[in-house]
Amino acid sequence: MPVEVVTSLAQFETTINSDEYSFFHFWETWSGPCRYSRPKFEQHSDDGIYPHVKFYSVNFDDCRSISNFYGLNITPTFVLYKNGDEITREIGWKTDLYRILDRAVVKPEENS
Repeated sequence: MPVEVVTSLAQFETTINSDEYSFFHFWETWSGPCRYSRPKFEQHSDDGIYPHVKFYSVNFDDCRSISNFYGLNITPTFVLYKNGDEITREIGWKTDLYRILDRAVVKPEENS
């Protein structure tokens, strides 16, 4: 599943308030660590391990209203939301994205 780009505060709020898990990558175009982490994030969205999680990307340079409103000021930042609640937040390009998802999300097959 490809990463969806979020470009407005309204779109962001609609997305995080859904009953689905929404995993965000906040990044900046000029940042070396962000340029490194972006392909990793995209790979995770395509690997199919977490089909119940939707992946989103927010470019700080294009959408400062989101970063300012939610107090996000360091990139890259990864945040998992569900039902308007922030489940977990990790900062840095060395972040283990699988660890975040494994810690915060129960896979559907584990509920059976």
